[in-house]
Amino acid sequence: MKVILDTNIFISALFWGGKPQEVVKACLDDKYELVTSTEILNEYFKVTELLVKKYTPKEDVYNLLDYIVRNSTLVAPVKTGPITADPKDDMFFEAAISSGTKLIVSGDKHLLDKSAYMGISVLTAADFLQAERI
Repeated sequence: MKVILDTNIFISALFWGGKPQEVVKACLDDKYELVTSTEILNEYFKVTELLVKKYTPKEDVYNLLDYIVRNSTLVAPVKTGPITADPKDDMFFEAAISSGTKLIVSGDKHLLDKSAYMGISVLTAADFLQAERI
């Protein structure tokens, strides 16, 4: 199953652990194909660089980022125009549409509000973990 992780899930996993960390670990399992784009990876790196100066990460940040770069499927999304109330969040749907991914994991209200857009589900970390256990 293909999965896209919103930046807030990825960053929360790195710095605070909890359910987002469980999600990232589950997505690195062989039963999931983690999908990213250059734009998504750039945001992961940018936000990580800002936070590493303020907080102590729970994970080895740079090794995990390197692993994600090497082991995720990189797509070149097609810009589709406004999808969410926050245009910066559109990159997650655009990557999903371009790759045929049907699941985004996010805690972002703008993405959650658009769940089911073009058949793409947006689940919170808790909902993803619950679905995974079923």
